[in-house]
Amino acid sequence: MTVPQDARARLVARFGPYAEEWCDTLPERLALLAGRWSLVLGEQSGGGTSRVVRCRLADGADAYLKLTPDPDVARQEAEALRLWDGEGRTPRLLDAAPAEGALLIAAVDGADGRAARTLAESLREGTDGEFGPGGRAGERLGEVAVLLASLRGRVPGPGTALPSLAERIDFLFELTRRRIDAATAVTVSAREPAAAVTATEAAAVTVPTAVEKEAPTEADREPGPGDLAVTPELVEGCRRAALALARSGPAFLVHGDLHPGNVLDPGGGAGLVAIDPRPCVGDPDFDAVDWVLTGVRSEAAVHGRIRWLAELVPGLDEARVRGWCRATAVIIAGPRAARGARDPHTRLLLGLTALADASE
Repeated sequence: MTVPQDARARLVARFGPYAEEWCDTLPERLALLAGRWSLVLGEQSGGGTSRVVRCRLADGADAYLKLTPDPDVARQEAEALRLWDGEGRTPRLLDAAPAEGALLIAAVDGADGRAARTLAESLREGTDGEFGPGGRAGERLGEVAVLLASLRGRVPGPGTALPSLAERIDFLFELTRRRIDAATAVTVSAREPAAAVTATEAAAVTVPTAVEKEAPTEADREPGPGDLAVTPELVEGCRRAALALARSGPAFLVHGDLHPGNVLDPGGGAGLVAIDPRPCVGDPDFDAVDWVLTGVRSEAAVHGRIRWLAELVPGLDEARVRGWCRATAVIIAGPRAARGARDPHTRLLLGLTALADASE
């Protein structure tokens, strides 16, 4: 069971050259774990930090074997899943071998017995993907609020392996800088055919949320009045604003990567299920950011979504969520703008970014 080249490139972009060797030895690792846990292995998938294999347990139940090159990533996810266990809003952790970067996680299936779709997939079918009061998408935001509320309030113990939210912020902004640089290189190479772009550079362009949809059209690339250049100084100003929020907030378990692509929608009346956390300790309001910013095109929509979530999620602080949105919008907008995108969504996010930087 080999790792596809595009997946290999994403892992190398995330973890460095060691990921090449890890990918080469993955078939042996899978065989050993399958023997240890009595698994029948199925199809393989995965994202930028792991490979995931659907499998069948000895009792006939379905599960996922998840492996990552970084044992700390597995160790932290295992701790978070244990803290959330019992609510039904995250998958059950069946077993773990953190030193080997391996987790065995119960499958979350839909009412039809197939693997549950993500909320991002559900929203692309029969809706424009907008969140807000009214209509089918508005109803889904109500479900998201229930999910957000259910994930809040856990306090990791004194021996926690979880990083702080400030550390998570530093990581995200470093990744953003790399993605902006890589996106710029790809854009330059498109204009200069002789310039070579590596697979790793191309893989690094992917943004860490599910709000990036289609590639920008030519119309989206046209400069407009008030367009904002994403300079290193702007990114640094946003990073400082985000760190100030992280260091001034409470200390609870935070999912850390909660967007529509990391939420499963089993359907049939079952609640939404959060997957693939990048857990840390800090302000749980951080987890609301993607639900405010996804597809948003106006400041009125931003404020409306924040107000509505504040009504539905006990303890959610409108001012802090607004601050988080302004400080982290560049994580989404920066790579898009570096690729030449000037669509309404990107322009709105750049405007929020300017507000965060101006507050510094």
